[in-house]
Amino acid sequence: MSMECSILIKADQIEVVEELAALNYTPKELAMYLNVDLESFMKEWNNKESTLRYHYDKGILQAKAEIELACLEAAKGGYITQAQRFDKILEANKFEKEKQSLIYGED
Repeated sequence: MSMECSILIKADQIEVVEELAALNYTPKELAMYLNVDLESFMKEWNNKESTLRYHYDKGILQAKAEIELACLEAAKGGYITQAQRFDKILEANKFEKEKQSLIYGED
Protein backbone atom coordinates (compact mmCIF):
# COMPACT_ATOMS: atom_id res chain seq x y z
CA MET A 1 0.00 0.00 0.00
CA SER A 2 1.37 3.35 -0.98
CA MET A 3 1.79 5.75 1.90
CA GLU A 4 1.23 8.72 -0.38
CA CYS A 5 -1.70 10.93 0.45
CA SER A 6 -4.53 11.63 -1.87
CA ILE A 7 -5.36 15.14 -2.89
CA LEU A 8 -8.37 14.79 -0.61
CA ILE A 9 -6.43 14.34 2.63
CA LYS A 10 -3.14 15.90 3.59
CA ALA A 11 -0.17 14.10 5.13
CA ASP A 12 -0.79 15.72 8.51
CA GLN A 13 -4.39 14.44 8.49
CA ILE A 14 -3.53 10.75 8.19
CA GLU A 15 -3.00 10.38 11.93
CA VAL A 16 -6.33 12.11 12.55
CA VAL A 17 -8.06 9.68 10.18
CA GLU A 18 -6.56 6.72 12.06
CA GLU A 19 -7.38 8.10 15.51
CA LEU A 20 -10.97 9.01 14.72
CA ALA A 21 -11.55 5.70 12.94
CA ALA A 22 -10.31 3.99 16.10
CA LEU A 23 -13.03 5.87 17.98
CA ASN A 24 -15.65 4.57 15.50
CA TYR A 25 -16.30 7.89 13.80
CA THR A 26 -18.32 7.36 10.67
CA PRO A 27 -16.86 8.39 7.31
CA LYS A 28 -19.42 11.22 7.19
CA GLU A 29 -18.31 12.52 10.60
CA LEU A 30 -14.68 12.22 9.56
CA ALA A 31 -15.28 14.22 6.37
CA MET A 32 -17.01 16.90 8.41
CA TYR A 33 -14.19 16.97 10.97
CA LEU A 34 -11.57 17.27 8.22
CA ASN A 35 -13.72 19.88 6.47
CA VAL A 36 -13.59 18.13 3.09
CA ASP A 37 -16.26 17.58 0.45
CA LEU A 38 -18.44 14.68 1.59
CA GLU A 39 -19.13 13.31 -1.89
CA SER A 40 -15.44 13.22 -2.81
CA PHE A 41 -14.55 11.79 0.57
CA MET A 42 -17.11 9.00 0.29
CA LYS A 43 -15.99 8.16 -3.24
CA GLU A 44 -12.45 7.68 -2.01
CA TRP A 45 -13.51 5.92 1.20
CA ASN A 46 -15.60 3.43 -0.80
CA ASN A 47 -12.51 2.52 -2.82
CA LYS A 48 -10.99 -0.21 -0.65
CA GLU A 49 -7.62 0.32 -2.39
CA SER A 50 -7.41 4.04 -1.55
CA THR A 51 -4.95 5.55 0.89
CA LEU A 52 -7.84 7.03 2.85
CA ARG A 53 -9.54 3.65 3.30
CA TYR A 54 -6.24 2.00 4.20
CA HIS A 55 -5.63 4.46 7.05
CA TYR A 56 -9.25 4.32 8.19
CA ASP A 57 -9.10 0.51 8.43
CA LYS A 58 -5.63 0.67 9.99
CA GLY A 59 -6.91 2.94 12.77
CA ILE A 60 -9.68 0.49 13.61
CA LEU A 61 -7.28 -2.45 13.55
CA GLN A 62 -4.68 -0.74 15.73
CA ALA A 63 -7.22 0.17 18.40
CA LYS A 64 -8.65 -3.34 18.40
CA ALA A 65 -5.17 -4.84 18.70
CA GLU A 66 -4.13 -2.52 21.53
CA ILE A 67 -7.25 -3.37 23.52
CA GLU A 68 -6.85 -7.09 22.92
CA LEU A 69 -3.15 -7.00 23.83
CA ALA A 70 -3.96 -5.18 27.09
CA CYS A 71 -6.63 -7.77 27.82
CA LEU A 72 -4.15 -10.58 27.15
CA GLU A 73 -1.60 -9.05 29.53
CA ALA A 74 -4.22 -8.66 32.25
CA ALA A 75 -5.36 -12.27 31.71
CA LYS A 76 -1.75 -13.47 31.98
CA GLY A 77 -1.52 -11.50 35.22
CA GLY A 78 -4.26 -13.61 36.75
CA TYR A 79 -7.26 -11.35 36.31
CA ILE A 80 -10.10 -13.85 35.87
CA THR A 81 -12.54 -11.39 34.33
CA GLN A 82 -9.97 -10.41 31.71
CA ALA A 83 -9.20 -14.07 31.02
CA GLN A 84 -12.89 -14.68 30.40
CA ARG A 85 -13.07 -11.60 28.20
CA PHE A 86 -10.01 -12.75 26.28
CA ASP A 87 -11.67 -16.13 25.62
CA LYS A 88 -14.64 -14.27 24.14
CA ILE A 89 -12.31 -12.17 21.99
CA LEU A 90 -10.61 -15.31 20.67
CA GLU A 91 -13.98 -16.88 19.82
CA ALA A 92 -15.18 -13.71 18.09
CA ASN A 93 -11.95 -13.49 16.07
CA LYS A 94 -12.21 -17.16 15.11
CA PHE A 95 -15.81 -16.69 14.00
CA GLU A 96 -14.88 -13.63 11.93
CA LYS A 97 -12.05 -15.51 10.20
CA GLU A 98 -14.36 -18.42 9.39
CA LYS A 99 -17.00 -16.03 8.07
CA GLN A 100 -14.45 -14.25 5.84
CA SER A 101 -13.24 -17.61 4.58
CA LEU A 102 -16.73 -18.76 3.68
CA ILE A 103 -17.87 -15.49 2.14
CA TYR A 104 -14.71 -14.33 0.39
CA GLY A 105 -12.51 -17.41 0.31
CA GLU A 106 -9.97 -15.60 2.49
CA ASP A 107 -7.64 -17.49 4.80
